[in-house]
Amino acid sequence: MKRNHLTIHPLAISAFCLAFLAISSLSAQHAPFEKTAGPPGLTVTVIYKANNVVYAGTQLQGIYKSTDNGSNWIAANNGIDRARISDIIASGPNVLAATSSGCPGFNNVFKSTDNGTSWSPTSGLDDKIVEAFAIKGSSIYATVGLGLGGNGVWRSTDNGNTWQVVSSPIENGGK
Repeated sequence: MKRNHLTIHPLAISAFCLAFLAISSLSAQHAPFEKTAGPPGLTVTVIYKANNVVYAGTQLQGIYKSTDNGSNWIAANNGIDRARISDIIASGPNVLAATSSGCPGFNNVFKSTDNGTSWSPTSGLDDKIVEAFAIKGSSIYATVGLGLGGNGVWRSTDNGNTWQVVSSPIENGGK
């Protein structure tokens, strides 16, 4: 049985090691994450930045916001203060929050036109639990998970003010 041997030149190994150390050193100096002071005592489910405001959606206390890149946080949850936030996105003048709660009226997408000072429900996703948002072109898409209100994909073409169900491209299980 013949074996093939791979010979690596010692200079190639040295060059690789130097490149690895240089990259490791650079990434250590410019770490992508830095621990902040808050929001204090809350479980954060999503972070989103829009219009120089950092929004933090929480597990049970709505949204908090920071205007100084996370050094200080204030509640920005007037109208959604007891809701779980699964996603946040901005479109046009609106910041949108996917909310859910055991309380009636909180399973919806809420919008803010004043950078999180106040929130109001949008139309079309009442009693639906939205899990995530995506934007493509001028449309926003929302995925509705299993559970109360059904499931599927919904679309808004007016910055999240109203929502319509998107027909499935797969009919009869793909048959």
